[in-house]
Amino acid sequence: MEFKPTKKSNVKLFYIKKFPNDEVGQEINEEIIFNDVYDCIYNYKNIYDLIGVTDSIIRERVFEGLCEAMETDYDSVYKQWINKY
Repeated sequence: MEFKPTKKSNVKLFYIKKFPNDEVGQEINEEIIFNDVYDCIYNYKNIYDLIGVTDSIIRERVFEGLCEAMETDYDSVYKQWINKY
């Protein structure tokens, strides 16, 4: 059975379950939930500071998890994030 993230799901636990062979995923901030990621993006804060990893592949995968948790599409999340820059 596949894990379906929610707004309150721990990002690191989700990531490790979904991508168990990605060792860098172990460096994700263990205290954040998807709602924190949502707040970060929509308040134009630095997502890399929040997740604790500066890898763009991990960011994209976290965004994909956020889309599942918030039941939205990737383009909406990405466009909101890119508007900061």
